[in-house]
Amino acid sequence: MPRYSLFLLYLLSLLLILTPCAGIAHPHVWVDKGVTVVFGEQGLQGFAVRWTFDEIFSEEILDLAGSDGTTLSDSQIRLIQQEFFDNLRHFNYFTRIWIDGREFTVNFVRNFAPRIDNRRITYKFFVPCTVTATEAAKEIRLLIQDPEIFVDFTWERHQPVQFKQPVTLITEHELRVDRSRGFFGGIIAPRVLHIRFRKAR
Repeated sequence: MPRYSLFLLYLLSLLLILTPCAGIAHPHVWVDKGVTVVFGEQGLQGFAVRWTFDEIFSEEILDLAGSDGTTLSDSQIRLIQQEFFDNLRHFNYFTRIWIDGREFTVNFVRNFAPRIDNRRITYKFFVPCTVTATEAAKEIRLLIQDPEIFVDFTWERHQPVQFKQPVTLITEHELRVDRSRGFFGGIIAPRVLHIRFRKAR
């Protein structure tokens, strides 16, 4: 066996020995995530979030709601929200935000709107987070992650981050790997959205 393969086998064995939960904790639901960062004239207003679920979990939602897989009635949307979304408030909707290094707690969201595309369910909702722009840059970090690894969140391939902003602001952003927020000693690490914005001079 090549040395590289032996090293990987050794590393995996070591992980299983040192962290017993690593052999147990694994995703059961897969989600493609995307975010539109929404600004107003005065600064940040919040995040329009979208989660697109894998085919299997989407089918479970559709079956529970009694949907034909093409449309959702108002009553079906209410049922999905009650059974598959509202309880996530206990987990802050898997969303963490830091404003200039201080954590902002997500207690509620607005405008929940599921839709169907090719029999996959996408949740759309808005996370309010108001930050007034100043001449000095404000720094925001956004992490969408299930700390229990039951749900695996991955950024969308195409345009995972979009912006709605007025000409009164200057913004920049980057998706940056943060191993301090990762699993198994940082071997599996999320990409955190870093945003800087300020008033245009």
